[in-house]
Amino acid sequence: MRPKYEQLAAELRREIQMGQYTAAGRLPAEAVLSKQRQVCRQTVRRALELLAAEGLIDRRHGNGSYLKQSPQRQRRVAVVLSYPSDYIFPRVLDDIQNVLYANSFTPMLFSTGNRTGRERAVLERLLQEDLSGLLMEGVRTALPNPNLDLYRQLRQRGVPSVFLYAPPNGLEGAVCISDDDRGGSYLLTRYLIGLGHDRIGGIFKADDRQGTERYLGYAEALRDAGITLDESCLRWFNSEDRLDLLNTGNPWFLHRYLERYLGGCSAVLCYNDEIAYQLIRLLLSAGQRVPEDVSVVSFDHSYYSDNSPIPITSLPHSAQQPGRLATEELVSMMSGRPGQSRTLSWTLVKRDSSGPRPGRRF
Repeated sequence: MRPKYEQLAAELRREIQMGQYTAAGRLPAEAVLSKQRQVCRQTVRRALELLAAEGLIDRRHGNGSYLKQSPQRQRRVAVVLSYPSDYIFPRVLDDIQNVLYANSFTPMLFSTGNRTGRERAVLERLLQEDLSGLLMEGVRTALPNPNLDLYRQLRQRGVPSVFLYAPPNGLEGAVCISDDDRGGSYLLTRYLIGLGHDRIGGIFKADDRQGTERYLGYAEALRDAGITLDESCLRWFNSEDRLDLLNTGNPWFLHRYLERYLGGCSAVLCYNDEIAYQLIRLLLSAGQRVPEDVSVVSFDHSYYSDNSPIPITSLPHSAQQPGRLATEELVSMMSGRPGQSRTLSWTLVKRDSSGPRPGRRF
């Protein structure tokens, strides 16, 4: 493991590259950094000395640390994601940065926490900046968005904008690079039906467009197979439920689903690998076998699939990664060309969590 001062230097280097300190040009004082990062002053001092040796900052005795050269304002692109540290975003963020740096743009990273209040604060700040473009993940895209006025102000100022996964609800003409969530869910459901399952549960996210589209694909696949959709097999959750799961480690809404709604289902389609991972753990702890008693499938084909007690049958994102394509589209728009939305397909990777319908159902 790298020394703590090198880890801190790496964090600060990334923040500098993302434009976090551009406005003031000055880094927080040693005492502030020590308290923020929960490391000793000596660790902070050595990290800053390392950045100074690299030529990124200028250490002024008794007066703090300053950026040696601020990025040009007219070459900055705002990158706004819900949770940049989420399990699917490191690769997405790397793709975004690589394309922007290759085209001499400097990214500025913001997080909304998938909250409309924080989204508004970010947009208000961006309206004060001289931006080349905006790459943004919409907030609670299945719900009416109260911040459309600010998006329209950015559009009126001529800021090229591309959205990832889904645009804000109600923003007309938005350019978006999205996954075919309805088609992917249809594919997964038809796969389970092909294994003989005719009572298939579903767990979907209610406040994001991906969740509602995945529900529609699931419902359409059942309809086309002549299977009646049974709402008692469904469980909806929202962003607060997910945050509660991450903060407490207690998947209470999945416990309730297992206890009250899953009876009779021999398979479950999950909103993503994060939910599928938790569901499989609960099933195993309840004495159920996966897939002998219950098959589980999901989206993302992430490290959750590999680290699950039972590797998860899941849909990986297209080889044409949405982060890279969205950034390339934005670079094209910033050069004056019109933008074009695209929808990316999924592929099915079969793992151990799915199998034929059992003789005995859960």
